[in-house]
Amino acid sequence: MRQFFVSQHAADLTEKDAEIEKQEDAKKRAQEKLRAERKNNEIFVAQNFKAIRDEHLQHFYQMLTTEMKGRGGVLWHLDVLQEEIEKLEKRNEDRSKRKKENSSDEVSEHHMGGDQPLSSQI
Repeated sequence: MRQFFVSQHAADLTEKDAEIEKQEDAKKRAQEKLRAERKNNEIFVAQNFKAIRDEHLQHFYQMLTTEMKGRGGVLWHLDVLQEEIEKLEKRNEDRSKRKKENSSDEVSEHHMGGDQPLSSQI
């Protein structure tokens, strides 16, 4: 009887070991398949990204490599914005001067009777 339990226990251990090996083999195959898939994806992405970069991103690439190199490109954009701001400020100053001149002309006409008819001024 004892021999039976010992042999049964040994058979159970062998079965468990076989199941563990089967699971480990399946895990290794899945990992190898995943590695191969990742490698294929990396190759696919590298080839397609090169095509996309060559066709669709050329303008963006040129902008980055020429106009926006370092701080010079950014400063160039800031200079352009500053010039536009100065133009707008000058335009606003000119408008306010004209408004003041027009309002002072109206005041002087009013004192000279510019709003009244000629018959009432005499």
